Amino acid sequence: MSHLVIGTAGHIDHGKTTLVKALTGTDTDRLKEEKERGITIELGFAHLALPSGCTVGLIDVPGHERFIKNMLSGVAGIDIALLVIASDEGIMPQTREHFDILCLLGIRELIVVISKAEMADRDILDLVREDVNGLLSCSSYADAPVLEVSALTGQGISQLLGLLDQVTRGMKTASRQMAFTRLPVDRVFTLPGFGTITTGTLFNGTVAVGDILEIPAKKSRARVRNVQVHNVSVPQAVAGQRVAMNLAGIATQEIERGDVLATPDWLIPTTRLDVSFHLLKHAVKELTSQTRIRFQQGTKETLGRVYLLGPSPLAPGQDAFLQIVLEEPAVVVRGDNFIVRSYSPVHTIGGGRIIEPVARKHKKKEINLRQELEIKAAGSRRELTLLYLQKERRFATEASLARYLGVAEEETIFLLKELLESGSVVQIQTGDQEKRVISSDVLKGWRELANQRVWEHLEQYPLEPGLNKETLRVGPFAGLTGKEFNALISYWVQQGQFDLREGQYICPIGHQPRIGDFLSEKIRAVEKRYEAAQWQIPGWEPVKKDLRLEDKKADQILQYLIRNKHLVLLSEDLYINRELLQQGIRKIKEWFAGQPELTVAQARDFLGASRKITVPFLEYLDKHKYTLRSGDVRKWIGKE
Repeated sequence: MSHLVIGTAGHIDHGKTTLVKALTGTDTDRLKEEKERGITIELGFAHLALPSGCTVGLIDVPGHERFIKNMLSGVAGIDIALLVIASDEGIMPQTREHFDILCLLGIRELIVVISKAEMADRDILDLVREDVNGLLSCSSYADAPVLEVSALTGQGISQLLGLLDQVTRGMKTASRQMAFTRLPVDRVFTLPGFGTITTGTLFNGTVAVGDILEIPAKKSRARVRNVQVHNVSVPQAVAGQRVAMNLAGIATQEIERGDVLATPDWLIPTTRLDVSFHLLKHAVKELTSQTRIRFQQGTKETLGRVYLLGPSPLAPGQDAFLQIVLEEPAVVVRGDNFIVRSYSPVHTIGGGRIIEPVARKHKKKEINLRQELEIKAAGSRRELTLLYLQKERRFATEASLARYLGVAEEETIFLLKELLESGSVVQIQTGDQEKRVISSDVLKGWRELANQRVWEHLEQYPLEPGLNKETLRVGPFAGLTGKEFNALISYWVQQGQFDLREGQYICPIGHQPRIGDFLSEKIRAVEKRYEAAQWQIPGWEPVKKDLRLEDKKADQILQYLIRNKHLVLLSEDLYINRELLQQGIRKIKEWFAGQPELTVAQARDFLGASRKITVPFLEYLDKHKYTLRSGDVRKWIGKE
């Protein structure tokens, strides 16, 4: 048998707490007010030893309508529900609301207990049974067992224990054994000498002494000092168990019911989620977009608004896809069930399942939105993965995909292998240990876009060797890291789809700059101007003006001459003919063959240049390690 939790449900004063005590020997009403008023206000916890020797957790919930919020916190993590209906009152308002909640949450097993059997004769009990059958008939619990029990006389207690033993033996919690730990907190308190204690049902994964857990919504962490299951310290607890933890590194006031303790860096707080939703058939009115609601998932309740992703309004009894926008972050997982209650007056109106925990805002007329939502609601992991890669338009790793799907990385390895073999995704090496994949369709679209932008650039700037890759990165590629973008460029080059010139210019295979007659004439005119000037080097702006070069063409010509090493930059707006530069370096070297030092004035005189030209020239020599400046003189340090 896997680890399971049983929870009670039902109207106030129908004997839930008394039944728990009869089953476990534990009075779960621990508060003074509960003792004095004779009603359950807070959640109560006990453990139940079944005839087979197995032990399960048991949660007792309040039945009063004012404490539905507490009730929801209790039933969020249960596997089996005991719906308690008193024989002397039958089905009451909170019976129906609790039953609706159990249905909406998809609790897997239901047992109906007709309590206080000693207070009714056979005819009354038969009438209650008839009402119960009517309640169950239109639900997934139509075949749920119904037992008559008296906690006072012991009638039916042994039969109920036997039934629970039988039901639990056939149930498993394997679906909860996911790659991460998640425990929604339902109680926080302090014990002298121990510090902060939290309790909750472990929804997913395991928790062990020494683990570091995170509260994602608060970005805080704590270390697990001690773990208890059924009041016994254990080295590790597993999914499906009721767990108490002693936490170090966090104060009691820093954590509260509704918080989630989870594996660090795994779960993302969200305020916007896509859901599949059912509006109860007895809801008092239709549901329209922007309706303010109370959203409950796990032990967390928060306010929010609903937005219908389809025809509006939604009539009672109908299903729809919604987007829920919350007023404060929640920590949820794909596939979680949730409850929606009206803002005021407060009552349960519906619920459903989360199909996208961290959703984007949808446009009113978004193409293929319905198809996308249907895949999220009922698609296979393969379909979800492809949808994720196509919509996110970015690389995914085995780890990021596991987080998205909520599964162990081992499962994503097999999934990606299948997708790679089918050609649906492409793996691109980024130089680290992680394998990154991208949708084949997205990759094809990126290549087409890159090709278009490269050609558009070359049409506008025919003298350039290609489009600077950093310019290309702006736009659809902005979401990629530098490592991912460079890996993408390298992949295209390896696949023979583009050339990469000078390590930064992307161009078509075999591309050469196109020099028309007009540009060829202007290039030659610039070269002649610099050749003729010798050491009376002109600034670039005067050259542009004299040759009547418009800015765009002038910039292309200048960059072309620099790339092809006809001109060399000395300083801002000052360029030198390369042959003249080499001639000047030889003259300086010859000077140092007979002299140990060189001043600016000496260089100016034997070069035949102005100080305005000589200083930048000497600074160029310093920069390129030909000379070393020491005060007002320079020494030769270049190679012989």
